[in-house]
Amino acid sequence: MIDELIARMAALLEPLESVGDKRRYFHATYQRTTIAVGEEIRRGGFADPGWVEEWDVAFAIRLSAHW
Repeated sequence: MIDELIARMAALLEPLESVGDKRRYFHATYQRTTIAVGEEIRRGGFADPGWVEEWDVAFAIRLSAHW
């Protein structure tokens, strides 16, 4: 779930960067945060990794409506 989100975020970032869209800064920051969350999930760093993954993906979907 989170890996698909990271791939989608990368695909969405490319056109923002290519045209110099200022939204790219927030998007890139949020993408790096999502990557870090994914790494921490795989490392076993959360007490409830399933919930964290669901929350991260749901939040990103909500935000992506504004990208």
